[in-house]
Amino acid sequence: LHHERRLEKTEQAVCEGCRTVWEVSQYLFPQIRGVSPGVDHFLAMKEALGHLVMLERKGAMKSITGENPWRFLPV
Repeated sequence: LHHERRLEKTEQAVCEGCRTVWEVSQYLFPQIRGVSPGVDHFLAMKEALGHLVMLERKGAMKSITGENPWRFLPV
């Protein structure tokens, strides 16, 4: 149940305009905003990327990998 809610929130983030893993991670974990970078940022980005990739595999997201940074768009 928690995992499904996190996937829904990740999809919502992209639909609301978050395009990069960094933007999605800040949407999912607002407590990392304005804090010096550390392990929490890495973990937030890792989780965001995992959910974005899962949504892409389900056909809900499309990644644009030729850009820096890597971007995701809703389908």
